[in-house]
Amino acid sequence: MKYAYTSTLAVDTQGRYAKRPMVEIELVGKKWVNGLALIDSGADCNMINMLSRLEFSLNMEGIKST
Repeated sequence: MKYAYTSTLAVDTQGRYAKRPMVEIELVGKKWVNGLALIDSGADCNMINMLSRLEFSLNMEGIKST
């Protein structure tokens, strides 16, 4: 599959805005949130930051942390 690359606020080594493959997502929990997610087709795991985990009341019980 091919994905469009989106400019981000990150800057590359030449001072240009970095472009990354992003897709629109919709997270559904106690409330719905739309946003962008980075595609990493070579990844063997997924990550979510603690604030997002708390905001969506994600149950992490039984999941190993690395």
